[in-house]
Amino acid sequence: LAGSSAAWLSAPGRRRTYRAPTDGQLERLGPCAHAMQSLIVKTKGALKAGKCLVGHWHSSGSALVAEYVAATADYDVLCVDCQHGAVSSTGLSEVLAATRGPNPWVRLRDNTPSHIHWVLDSGALGVIAPLINSADDARTLVRESKYPPEGTRSFGPFRAGLLAPDYFDQANGAIMRWAMIETAAAYEAKAEIAEVDGIDGLFVGPNDLALALGVSPPTSNPSDARILAAIESIRDAAHKAGKYAGIFCGDGAFACKMKEKRFDFVIAGTDLGILTAGAARELAAARG
Repeated sequence: LAGSSAAWLSAPGRRRTYRAPTDGQLERLGPCAHAMQSLIVKTKGALKAGKCLVGHWHSSGSALVAEYVAATADYDVLCVDCQHGAVSSTGLSEVLAATRGPNPWVRLRDNTPSHIHWVLDSGALGVIAPLINSADDARTLVRESKYPPEGTRSFGPFRAGLLAPDYFDQANGAIMRWAMIETAAAYEAKAEIAEVDGIDGLFVGPNDLALALGVSPPTSNPSDARILAAIESIRDAAHKAGKYAGIFCGDGAFACKMKEKRFDFVIAGTDLGILTAGAARELAAARG
């Protein structure tokens, strides 16, 4: 990879397309060479085919937990939470490396260029951006997550380059970009945000959305009619713009309801939530 990076940088007119690696490249890189191609099919290909993606939310920061989840459950996506999770700057690469099977996505800590670049360099193939309040915010996300000439992402895929021998050529088109709708400003601007070129979908954060709309206490599985109506309006704004609609759900049961409501991507619980529920269930069973 290092030997070919100079050639990538010296060829500004090269097209960034989904191109299968050559047999020679596959032989040199081994299993890593297949990673990006298979992950693209698992997410972007599935969405285009009308499948609802089911994801897992990783908050613990434990690479071992991520590896267990990825190895034992066939999630489409494992999303690492860098905003409200216990994921350290060094731990992100370890968690993403342990995520073999599901598509590795990250909920960003913030929308600064350096953070977006670092998350993508770490190997994330999708980003969910919090606190997108306007179309300009969405355009910043797109710009900072694309290499020139389409964007201003700095080149240095220290781990992401292992995903494909032609990572630079594929990255702009392979990475998925989701704008979170969770504030009052974002809710008002949802249609404009959805229209931004390069944004793949709108992602509902139901807890902060509830607080923004004056409904408390917040919950990941809302039942308040006002929040449910707002959630469906966000879905409609995404679909009207030809984009996808995703939502964070506290458990699989609510995720199934949102799937039935025509959402294209649902989170079906978190690692810490599953651990907490499992511990309480087994303790109750033992105590009778």
